[in-house]
Amino acid sequence: MPSTKTLHFSSPFVIYFSAILIIGIICLYHKIFIRRTKNPLLAPPWESSWLNFVILLWILFCIFFIVPIILNRIPTTLFSPPLSDDLKTVIIGFTTHALLAFAFLYLMYKHHALLGGLIQTPTNSPYQAVLAGIYHFFTAIPIVWTLNIFWYHFLLFLVSKGISIEFKRQFLVDLFAYSKNPIFIITVTFFSVIVAPFTEEMIFRVSLFRFLKTKLSQISALTITSTFFAILHFHFLAVLPLFILGILLARSYEATGHPLTPITFHACFNLNTLAILFLQPNLTYF
Repeated sequence: MPSTKTLHFSSPFVIYFSAILIIGIICLYHKIFIRRTKNPLLAPPWESSWLNFVILLWILFCIFFIVPIILNRIPTTLFSPPLSDDLKTVIIGFTTHALLAFAFLYLMYKHHALLGGLIQTPTNSPYQAVLAGIYHFFTAIPIVWTLNIFWYHFLLFLVSKGISIEFKRQFLVDLFAYSKNPIFIITVTFFSVIVAPFTEEMIFRVSLFRFLKTKLSQISALTITSTFFAILHFHFLAVLPLFILGILLARSYEATGHPLTPITFHACFNLNTLAILFLQPNLTYF
């Protein structure tokens, strides 16, 4: 059961939260009532064979699962001072994401077929794609934050009915929120805002979503991709908001047909989360 003590919000947090929420509501209102256009389906279809998709999955499996197993076998005593278990886990996670990023960059420039052919349409420039990503981030904020609050209180309701739920944040979140080490903060920020959005969007939207939407219906592709996206974050307290976020990220990709749109959207979302943690370290959700 989470602590019932009153949470006091800092003035900088209230100002920041209010500003982001107001901009988000304005953008969402603009999208629904002024723009009033449905997202076109511009994300390029998967043009390669099943075999290429299987090879891509095998590459991702080797990096995502086998590399951490190998790195875990390295004794912490080889370092001076010895690494703590938490820090070792963080380093393994960062290393895995870095390897995934290099793998995708290599495939983008050398082996298009393993990514299903072209991953962007020529309808939007990188600049337009980035601006669209920022816009879609702000339109998503009121939706995702509302779902965060709803899901959190729904879990509290389940606890009141006798269901055991552990209200525990991811340990990396706690490490960042209370860290006083500027190098660690900069490193976490770099991987959270630059590396992770790139690798996760290349996996879930550019690869999995594009493949599934050529084999199944649009709704099925959105549902399956977003489900994996939510589950593989291993954070039950945010599984519903992450599921909806996955759908919104895929829709932003469809809106421009450029992977920079969901990558920018995702980067802004992660940066916003870090900003909230920095301003209000004891916050359980958001």
